[in-house]
Amino acid sequence: GDDAASPFLHDANDADFQRRLEQVSGQLKEVTETDLMAMNDMTNPAHLRLIHFYNQAAVISYFVQPKMIKRITCRLVELTLEHGVSKYTALSLVRYAMTLPSKEAYRIGKMAISLG
Repeated sequence: GDDAASPFLHDANDADFQRRLEQVSGQLKEVTETDLMAMNDMTNPAHLRLIHFYNQAAVISYFVQPKMIKRITCRLVELTLEHGVSKYTALSLVRYAMTLPSKEAYRIGKMAISLG
């Protein structure tokens, strides 16, 4: 949901997270570079604060809790797919791509570059 970070990061067990990851991955596989460029900008202040929070959490977790990166980047991508692109979208896609097999990572990386 849109309202809190904690249920996504702390309450979900591995099976719940895996289902969410598969859902986001499936949605993202259907997004083309053209689709991404045509997405509306994220304008809702609450969503922008939430994506800013997750971006900061990704930076911190890289050093403190690296295994959380996949959860955090999944949420960043999910927010983008649900609410539009923001100044954090390109970096979110790159971080997410780092967790994927090379072919899909390359495709998502190219999409991220197109936002640059």
